[in-house]
Amino acid sequence: MKTRKNKKLLVVVAMVLMIGLVAGMGAMTYSKYISSAKIESQTATAAKWGFVVTASAENMFGTDYVAPSENSLATVVTTNGVAVNAANIVVAPGTTGSMTCSIKGTAEVLAQIVVDFDLVSDIHYKNYYPIKWQINGAGAWYTTADLQTALDALSTVYKPGVSDPLNIDYEIAWKWDLVDETDGLNGENRNAEDTIIGLKANGASLEDINKALGLATPLTSDDISAANLSVTLEFSLAINVEQIQVDPTP
Repeated sequence: MKTRKNKKLLVVVAMVLMIGLVAGMGAMTYSKYISSAKIESQTATAAKWGFVVTASAENMFGTDYVAPSENSLATVVTTNGVAVNAANIVVAPGTTGSMTCSIKGTAEVLAQIVVDFDLVSDIHYKNYYPIKWQINGAGAWYTTADLQTALDALSTVYKPGVSDPLNIDYEIAWKWDLVDETDGLNGENRNAEDTIIGLKANGASLEDINKALGLATPLTSDDISAANLSVTLEFSLAINVEQIQVDPTP
């Protein structure tokens, strides 16, 4: 009888030990290591962009040109002393005009001024291009074809936090000299070429042009073909301030 009680006691003790072992194993199963870092609430605003670009072509070309000095200026108002009066927008020998633009402001990003000049057609007779261009009233005069190269020099990089606020004004002027003294068809100036362009603009025929000029060697139809003669100046110009990622200047 005593032996049976001892066996029961051993069974009970064994069960208690097993329960303890299982409980311990369960505790080990659900334990874990933790390493952590917390990012607190963050706030950012968009970088400021405050450049303003304005442009005016009011005095670029006109139907009327006044002549206060050597060259007549394009004007939007007909006044006394008009040197050129036309039905449409024109340019002519002895005329000039200009367009202006300004870039002002500041920003918190790297930016660059970009000027794009897109030439569609230029007035010319063969290798004679009468329209010349100048930037900011100083320096060389450029042909229309070379103007983009000159405008590239206007490119300015704005460095945030370093550069002063932009406050830039540009004037891009053109002229057609009344007398171009380089050697031409008549040997001493370009008056003959100017006259060919003007007559063609008026719809003159080859016969009419030759009669008006009286050149020793008359012009041919090839001389006044579209490849050799144009009476139209057409272009577009865009001035932009653009955000960039990398400063292209050394």
